[in-house]
Amino acid sequence: MDRSPLNAFKKSLTLFARKEMMLLFWTFLYSGIELSFFSGVYSAAVGFTDLLGTEAKRLVGLCGILIGAGEGKKRLPINEKTF
Repeated sequence: MDRSPLNAFKKSLTLFARKEMMLLFWTFLYSGIELSFFSGVYSAAVGFTDLLGTEAKRLVGLCGILIGAGEGKKRLPINEKTF
């Protein structure tokens, strides 16, 4: 069996072309865009909002904490015993 990097790359392209992976691709793409927005763009937007006054820069830390808490909460199983 050939274990070269080129062979591994060809196998990964073959795997990507499968129907199941093409369907998962859109989920992965959405998750990546959403994560990059909330971890990078949203906090900066809060910090540069002039309408929040002089407290805008202090709210960036709070915003990051709340985003992290929300991301942790969404990973918990949801059932009647959770609440």
